[in-house]
Amino acid sequence: YSPEELLAMMLNYSRSLAEEFAEQVIKDVVITVPAFFNQAERRAVLHSAQLAGLKVLQLINDNTAVALNYGVFRRKDINSTAQNIMFYDMGSRSTAMGKLLKEANRVKTILSANNDHTAQIEGLMDDIDFKAKVTRQELEDLCADLFNRVPAPVLQALASAEMSMDEIEQVILVGGATRVPKVQELLIKAVGKEELGKNINADEAAAMGAVYQAAALSKAFKVKPFVVRDASTFPIQVEFTREVEEENQSKNLKHNKRILFQRLAPYPQRKVITFNRYTDDFEFNINYGDLSFLGPDDLKVFGSVNLTTVKLNGVGESFQKRSDYESKGIKAHFNMDESGILTLDRVEAVFETAVEKPEQESTLTKLGNTISSLFGGGGSVSENKENATDTVQEEDEVPNESTKEEDQE
Repeated sequence: YSPEELLAMMLNYSRSLAEEFAEQVIKDVVITVPAFFNQAERRAVLHSAQLAGLKVLQLINDNTAVALNYGVFRRKDINSTAQNIMFYDMGSRSTAMGKLLKEANRVKTILSANNDHTAQIEGLMDDIDFKAKVTRQELEDLCADLFNRVPAPVLQALASAEMSMDEIEQVILVGGATRVPKVQELLIKAVGKEELGKNINADEAAAMGAVYQAAALSKAFKVKPFVVRDASTFPIQVEFTREVEEENQSKNLKHNKRILFQRLAPYPQRKVITFNRYTDDFEFNINYGDLSFLGPDDLKVFGSVNLTTVKLNGVGESFQKRSDYESKGIKAHFNMDESGILTLDRVEAVFETAVEKPEQESTLTKLGNTISSLFGGGGSVSENKENATDTVQEEDEVPNESTKEEDQE
């Protein structure tokens, strides 16, 4: 089975449990995903949901879902004064060596409260049972190198947000692993606070936030609106090459890049890029931007930095047919939706031509038209509101990064 098929089976099983509890058919879902999921991983989750026969209303980052759950039940504490809350998440893990890790996790949880406990695993290997006494001190000694990594996410988050710890009012713990006393001890030292926030369910907060978001998006429920905006973890840019003429009249290829979405750019968001120097067919690449903030291990499993290559045909033919028109460039319209999925909506060549101004109507003609409309000669916009087009979400023009001599691609 492919990963998408296995996830589809898990989603199908989860739906059966939910349907049994709710006693009704479930077709729509909101799914939490890690904030570090890239475009390929997010699309894979959508594909899995499709295989399971589920309609995804939204993919929401798990930390955003946690923040939503936190805010919904603390509306009275929210006012015009901005509050900065840090959520420290430590709990997800790989399912490899699941049998051993399951018992290790159970022992770790118990040692968070007790000083020692006995670990037991039936048939660990070759039908041999495993049994050993483990103390909290042994656990801390074995995990010493891991504990040293606990403060790093705090420092990374502050650097990304360009904030200091003094601007953070509270640090909220998320994830079962944050219950380990040593983890809390190191975190208190790292953040310089007297205590850590333990006022949400560390295991269920993300799921509860997703539930509220699903209710807000569904037509079957009516809940008080609570606006949250996700942010893109990875920067995305457009790269292309074009011919440039040097001073000696020789022609060389120049590589250009334009940042489409900065790292931590909020979404949903629309962007448009204008290519002004192309009059023939060309292509451009959509790639991830600077990933230097990722560690070596993360980069190894990240995959290709190229998202896709877009080849534009018919450009030269379009310019030939409209040689009398003034070109306003070739515009590529991008959209990053509520699930963090990037799509290229459309590409269009824009041309402009001068139109002769019609002669000014005489005062008598204007008066006659006005009288005609007053007596039923024409309908007004307000009388046809149901046919009016909704306002389209505004698109941000992506600025050029090059110098003045090179600012028009």
